[in-house]
Amino acid sequence: MRAWYDAIGKRGPGVAVEFIGRPVRVEWVQEPGWKRPVAFTWGDRAYRVKSVVARWDDYGFGVAAP
Repeated sequence: MRAWYDAIGKRGPGVAVEFIGRPVRVEWVQEPGWKRPVAFTWGDRAYRVKSVVARWDDYGFGVAAP
């Protein structure tokens, strides 16, 4: 399934979002109140996180099946 949306309101370019369902390894730094992602590895490629445009707290279901 692929959905297109405008990441920053009507001012910016659209961003493609697609659910892949494969593991991603994330590197992060601890900051007050949250862990800020700085890089991730997906498949055989490593990516740097340029900016975090949104975040939310996830409180749940860590032992539940995905």
